[in-house]
Amino acid sequence: DPIKLKQKGGDVDKQAFKTKEEYTGDELQKKFDDNYVVIGDGRRGTLDPDMDMDVQPAFKDLGVPDMEEAEYLSTRVFSKPNTQTAVAEGDYFSDKGIIIGESRFSDRDMNAPDQKLRPSDLTFLQWKASAGEGQVGSLRAFIGRTIISKSTVETMQKAQRDTRQALDQKATFERGADTAEKRDAFDMMMGTDFISSLGYMLKDHAPALGKKQISRIWCYPRTYDGTKGEESITITVNFEDVK
Repeated sequence: DPIKLKQKGGDVDKQAFKTKEEYTGDELQKKFDDNYVVIGDGRRGTLDPDMDMDVQPAFKDLGVPDMEEAEYLSTRVFSKPNTQTAVAEGDYFSDKGIIIGESRFSDRDMNAPDQKLRPSDLTFLQWKASAGEGQVGSLRAFIGRTIISKSTVETMQKAQRDTRQALDQKATFERGADTAEKRDAFDMMMGTDFISSLGYMLKDHAPALGKKQISRIWCYPRTYDGTKGEESITITVNFEDVK
């Protein structure tokens, strides 16, 4: 139950969990086309190990030791009433099944409430466009970069303390862990705004993505984000197919 998980995780933003209107794939795409715009044609490239050190551990954990071999498509999504600040930015590695979420800001979406799409829907549509119909189901991980949400950080730190994991080291939380404390910590992390949004993406778009669930969460030590003037964390969420 997503609401129970959110309460367990300590977040209180129940607005995100109002009953979701169901759309077919075509209806969802039309709503996106009517109310959002992707600025530019998308930047293609590869990561630079010297410039992208914050995600290097995540790629290694996902079995991609050489980031320079991972080609991505970068996109920025804006709501049509506000094309100055992006609602969502991401890098999509379709051949690796990985998304890097650079930012997702629902408060920048200036569309009318009944015209807004969830950040999870925006992420899915950009993944679908990047991967192409034949590769949509290959998604296996989402790397959340420069996460600064206070509630997410506090929940992560509580989960680390409860499972006796050092705050300055990588922390791992797994589904079906071998102790009650570890299982509770996984549920706490599942309840954060960031990770619960990914849970909705897997659930809402299962017909295209295939039946998947979140299996593992890696949290990496905090780093100073000079662009925002504050500390941020990186979280990798690993997906697995459900048999």
